[in-house]
Amino acid sequence: MRLSVGLLSLLLFVIPAQAQLLNADMEDQDSGIFGWVKNWSVTGGGWADHATFARANSETLGEKFAFWSANLDQILGQVSSWTFAPNTTYTFTSWAIGGGNDIGIVPYQIGYLEGGTNIATNFVELATQTYDVTGQGGWALLPGVSYTTGSDGPEIGQPIVVRFGGVNQGGDSDIWVDNASLTPEPASLVLVLLGGLAVLRRR
Repeated sequence: MRLSVGLLSLLLFVIPAQAQLLNADMEDQDSGIFGWVKNWSVTGGGWADHATFARANSETLGEKFAFWSANLDQILGQVSSWTFAPNTTYTFTSWAIGGGNDIGIVPYQIGYLEGGTNIATNFVELATQTYDVTGQGGWALLPGVSYTTGSDGPEIGQPIVVRFGGVNQGGDSDIWVDNASLTPEPASLVLVLLGGLAVLRRR
């Protein structure tokens, strides 16, 4: 029983905490519709509302979402307040749809900035994953992209940068995203938990 309680306590620490992305749900906006997306660095694009641009599966996504133009290779990104730690897996994901015409490719990227603060030109890519959402028909939670740090590397201690867009976006379309998240999972804690579960099974 004591072991089980210990494992339960450890599990609470292992369950990933969401890293801080400001305005991750796109609900807090200072501008009018189609205006700048608050707390996100945008080379084009803006925000709109689900009521005006209704699509399937939006019931849990709140009132607003963000968008950008894929045909112009625009970018929607943010410098997180979190920094890369050693031996940790970071996953960046969101809900997404292929905009008004239901076509396009959604690129998810994780990286950091080097030599400046421009999220477009100073971005150092660590991981990119793309998803073709053509014909998806409604909003969907996509797996996003993951990156695992080693024990050292140039990214350790650097602020984590996440980006949508910028590469291979599938032509003349706009992409809509909502409810983004950045989640760290310390690999060492996961290994400890798995070892504890193995002990419990042997008993």
